[in-house]
Amino acid sequence: MNDKTNIAREGDEQHNTIGRRRRIYVRVTENELARIRSRARKAGMSISAFARTRLLGDAEARPTLDIDIAELRKAFADLKHAGSNLNQCARALNTFGADGDSAANTDREVRRVSAAADNICALISAARS
Repeated sequence: MNDKTNIAREGDEQHNTIGRRRRIYVRVTENELARIRSRARKAGMSISAFARTRLLGDAEARPTLDIDIAELRKAFADLKHAGSNLNQCARALNTFGADGDSAANTDREVRRVSAAADNICALISAARS
């Protein structure tokens, strides 16, 4: 018996309870495996779910996102507060002038808030589709 078949992976019991008892073994290179893992992660799916979706051609099969709407609303509110604070900083810098450190710090924080806004927008977009 192959050692690989004796290794219990996390989640195997769950999959077996819904009738998935058969396995398909596919040989891939390290580079191919890295690409598959990356694509599955981007899709928010396990490698097995991603492979099934691709192999069966289920274009409509999409991963379900487990998003806590209360947390998303809180993140959005926090983001609005951060944006308000940045506006106040920008006004102070424009009114009183800025040294190099202040301008660099403000620019860095604006980029962080912008990245957070992009992430929240992506989550909202994914949840809607």
